[in-house]
Amino acid sequence: MSKQEAYIGIDIGTSSVKAGILAGASYRVTVRPSGLVTSPAGTAEQDARRLWAAVAEAVRELLREERDVRVRAVGLSGHSPSLVAVAPSGEPVTPVVTWMDRRPLLEDSDGSPCSDAGGVAGGPSFEATVRWFSKHLASTGERTYSLLQPKDFIGLCLTGRACIDSSSASCLRWYDGGKGWNGGCGTDAVGVLPPIIHPWEACGMVTAEAARETCLPAGIPVASGGIDAFMETLGAGILEQGTACDATGTSTCVSLVGSRDAEGAEGGCVRHVVPGRLLAVAPVPYTGGSLKWAMSVLFPREGGAEASCDWAGLVAQAVAASPPGASGLVFIPHMVGQRSPRVDPQARGAFIGLRPGHSRADMLRAVLEGCAYAVRESLEAVLPGLAVEEVRAVGSGAKHDPWLQIKADVLGVPYVQMAIGEGAVLGAIILAGYCCGDFGSVEEAARRFVRSNRVFEPDDKARNDYEAMYEAYREAILGLGRAEAVLADLRTDRASRPGPQG
Repeated sequence: MSKQEAYIGIDIGTSSVKAGILAGASYRVTVRPSGLVTSPAGTAEQDARRLWAAVAEAVRELLREERDVRVRAVGLSGHSPSLVAVAPSGEPVTPVVTWMDRRPLLEDSDGSPCSDAGGVAGGPSFEATVRWFSKHLASTGERTYSLLQPKDFIGLCLTGRACIDSSSASCLRWYDGGKGWNGGCGTDAVGVLPPIIHPWEACGMVTAEAARETCLPAGIPVASGGIDAFMETLGAGILEQGTACDATGTSTCVSLVGSRDAEGAEGGCVRHVVPGRLLAVAPVPYTGGSLKWAMSVLFPREGGAEASCDWAGLVAQAVAASPPGASGLVFIPHMVGQRSPRVDPQARGAFIGLRPGHSRADMLRAVLEGCAYAVRESLEAVLPGLAVEEVRAVGSGAKHDPWLQIKADVLGVPYVQMAIGEGAVLGAIILAGYCCGDFGSVEEAARRFVRSNRVFEPDDKARNDYEAMYEAYREAILGLGRAEAVLADLRTDRASRPGPQG
């Protein structure tokens, strides 16, 4: 009996590594921890070799369960702007410095504004991280290295070839459209960046060594792929204007197609992972991270670190026990800083209006609503000229039906839950299918694989309730910003005081 053709997508996330396989109508995904290590000092790192081990283990597991398939190609996706320094031998010489790491922002060598994937000045960026690596590796004597995104390091492990995709490259101001790197912000910095190929092109073929470690067939192509937020947009089937993607994992990225035929990043857009299209992105940090924190604090036994990550039942119960507006409680989700519509790495989260009568159900509902307010604020301010008729939801946040209903009510547009929630994995699978020549276009592959599950229509009564709460949220941010400024001055004053004399 002939084997069924299959495609594998790999997504290197901030919190987890996912690998999925699609064969006909059958889809399976497996998850491994990413090994993210954070510290109170603001570091947020991953071990690159551990990421590769997690990928290899996940792919082996998939292929053990799917014996009657013939894998045609692999596609890649990963978090960014995150980078790891790699020696000419292919061995990593540093940990992965993730987008959550505050050191590149606080130590940016020339202090010039940097643009991230959402076109927001001063947030996490490739430029700041490249400069940070240049500064700190020089102090160690390391001279010969390349800087790779986590998914590009996995591509190197699979194929032996290092590259970066043109969609990711368009997030850097050193990118010169179809010409490559322009060196305008420093030849030394550009010299450590790898060659550029398109997301739908093969970065190489699976080597014999990688085949032994993963059980993949040697010689199949590996599509370069792109940044997870962009890949999630493709995985939601968003190829035209008017439909947005809400991709919620540790954070949320809301993305919309900006143009069909532009060649470079224009009007605050970057290049989509689909040929001939641009993408506008609004990043909203730590939405899923805020939910994870709230579960660990409010429901330590059921939702703590040692418990299952499937909190759907608990979230549904809490939302049902608290009315829209969370009994007048407002949550600000800027626990690791704010990226849009204002950039403030020092911003912090807060509950506003907390009273003795508030329950933990109110607090959990307020967290979900506060994240929805942040998404709405970003859309209104960062993407004002792009009309949104529908939002398609992917990522771990899309597993929570009550959260999708809250977002539909807060934004006033339908929220569509996709059949395959791992949008970045599915986006990688779509590019894999096109890369190996099984589909005539990315659009054809997307039409074949993308399906919706359920639509959440906005409720008029709840929407009216949320209008007042949204205004309270915006006012609370202004007041919190002033309080943070006072606290920052206080910390600076204390740090400058002389210590006790011996």
